[in-house]
This record gives sequence, structure tokens and C-alpha cells, in this order.
Amino acid sequence: MFETLYRPLVLRGFRDFAISQQLSSELICRDIETELNRMFTEMQSAGCSAADLREQALCRYSEYWGVLQTTRVCLYCLQRKPEHVLDCYHTICDVCLSTFGELAKGLEYHYNLTTCLICQESICFQGRVMPPTCRARVVSFDGGGCRGIVSLTFFDEMQDAFGLDYPIQDHFDLGIGTSSGWSLAA
Repeated sequence: MFETLYRPLVLRGFRDFAISQQLSSELICRDIETELNRMFTEMQSAGCSAADLREQALCRYSEYWGVLQTTRVCLYCLQRKPEHVLDCYHTICDVCLSTFGELAKGLEYHYNLTTCLICQESICFQGRVMPPTCRARVVSFDGGGCRGIVSLTFFDEMQDAFGLDYPIQDHFDLGIGTSSGWSLAA
């Protein structure tokens, strides 16, 4: 599997690094393949989950991972775009937060992290993941200059009609608008 799926990507990814450090890409690739085989064997024989093995690997190599910071990919799984920024400025996606975090008591879809697996720094982070039945919720406002007050009044009346004890905008993930509608969305 490594030979087919990962080898070309690893060689391409480490090419520049290996040249700059005067190392062999082949040796780095062989080390990664050996580590993946070890992890797979451990998963089979010890009954460890992939998440447990990933957590162990992140802790073992935290000195290398700790200096990396990016908002383009979750460094926990290396697969998804991150949704949360931790206190240490590392980022994490919803799936990893719910996998590696602890469910907050009394708060549905909220997870706590007390240690960043990337840098091993103690943190106090609570993040809310999107429920599986929910997608991005968008509110949009039309423009129209002073007529934007109609949209704003409607939004205010809607909050009163629902009897919410918190701002109705907390129900939406994204607000967009045109002209004066942009001011309302902001």
C-alpha cells in the first residue's frame, strides 16, 4: 500500500528538504515506510486504534511538529482544513477536535482540549463542532440604502418572536449582504 499510494508523494515532498540537509530522499522514505508498517502491526496485534497511534506519534515527534504552524491543513490529521485555532496558534479540524478532545459536560457538540498534541503545550480550549445533521447556516441581507432598516427590523422582530434570550445571529455561521445589507451582516 505504501509503495502504491504514499511513496511518490513522500519522495516529492521531501526532495527539497533532503537536498538542503544533504540527506537521501530514499532513506527518509524508507524510514517513513518502516514506521507505518510498525504502526500497522501494532494496530493489528495490540488492538490500538488509528487515533491512538496518531496521538502517540504526535507526542513522540512534538519537537519537530511543534514549530510548524499553518491555517491550510489540520496538522493533527493532515487531511482537512482546520476550523479552530488553539491558544498555542496550532489549528485543528472538527473531526480531530471530536476525536482527541474530551466532550464538555452538559454542552452538546462542545469539546475541551487541555494539551496541544502538536507542541505538547498546556492549553485551555473549548471548541464547538458542527452537528452531523447541520450544514453551514447563512443569512443574507439585500441592499437598498435606508431601506436596509426594514431588514434589520425584521431580523429584530424575528428574535422577539422566537423568544430568544441570546442574539439571533448566533444561529448563523456566515452573514453576507449587498451595499447597506453588508453593513447589516457585519
